[in-house]
Amino acid sequence: MNRGSLKRPNFYAGMMFTEDDLREEQQYHIAKRNLLNRCLYGCRIACGLEVRLCDDVIHIEPGMALDCCGREIYVPEPTKVEIPPLDESSYLLLQYKEKQSNPVPVPSAAGHDDELQYTRTIESFQLVWGSDNPIAQHERRDTYWICCEQDHPIPLARIIVTRDGLMMDDKFATTIQGCESS
Repeated sequence: MNRGSLKRPNFYAGMMFTEDDLREEQQYHIAKRNLLNRCLYGCRIACGLEVRLCDDVIHIEPGMALDCCGREIYVPEPTKVEIPPLDESSYLLLQYKEKQSNPVPVPSAAGHDDELQYTRTIESFQLVWGSDNPIAQHERRDTYWICCEQDHPIPLARIIVTRDGLMMDDKFATTIQGCESS
């Protein structure tokens, strides 16, 4: 993350646009939005993302969360994830992920066969398992966790291994929601 001042292009009539100009324009708006998210909302589940445990499958409802970099992590539809064999209690973690899409052929610099360049970036997510809660050491404000500005996943649920099988830690879920119920 750039900790310096935010810099944006200063366009003028007749200016020749380059790939770098357009990239810098996008990066400025992304950095500004991420800064606002970190400062105003912190790291948290913003809405939705309710989690249910059914046998060895976790069901996640659609929703959105904010990570410590201020990025929005959007889960657009109900999602299921199978629980792997666990020896100890573990966390289901939600992480921001980008994927490149819409490849188009472009001439290579060496004049050989066409290379592929991707014309779109899909902002997506991935679910991973971890033995530690990545926000456990974060300071908490009334309704959110203070951002550490590091790229790490955020926890959705804690699964406890018992003699009788698996169970979800219901107390844990209420500590990561964006809004506390009265």
